[in-house]
Amino acid sequence: PAHARIAWLADEGSFAEDATDVRSDDPLKFFDLRPYAERLAEAELNTGLGEAIVIGQATVDKHPVQLSVMDFSFMGGSMGSAVGEKFARACDAAAERHVPLVSVTASGGARMQEGILSLMQLPKTVCAVEDLHDAGCAMFSVLAHPTTGGVLASFASLGDVLLAEP
Repeated sequence: PAHARIAWLADEGSFAEDATDVRSDDPLKFFDLRPYAERLAEAELNTGLGEAIVIGQATVDKHPVQLSVMDFSFMGGSMGSAVGEKFARACDAAAERHVPLVSVTASGGARMQEGILSLMQLPKTVCAVEDLHDAGCAMFSVLAHPTTGGVLASFASLGDVLLAEP
């Protein structure tokens, strides 16, 4: 889970979560066996998370960092509009603070219930990483198991240092 990874990575008591108000919406009114809005509410209830990613400021061994940590238990860690937005905000915050971004990904890929809106997060996150690099900041990318699909094809593979779980 995201909060367990954050506790493992960050110095005790140093994590301050950002963008807690950013949540997925259902602009397509997607319905398969159940409405997407119902699936989102269930994921939030089951995980205690507002989305499949948690971002915020922390220190690691007393060094300031920006964290971006995905949680596979929230709809398979799928990347929808809110995940893309939160990741982009994490990149912006790291660049603004001139600190490294530590990104932990765990995702099955793009969130199908958001259609093209989900797929548009791929170029958005790539541009956010490019802006981070343009600001002279590093990105450490931890590919947790699993990291696949659009997340791997976009921002997860763009770190300056890549680490992967088996």
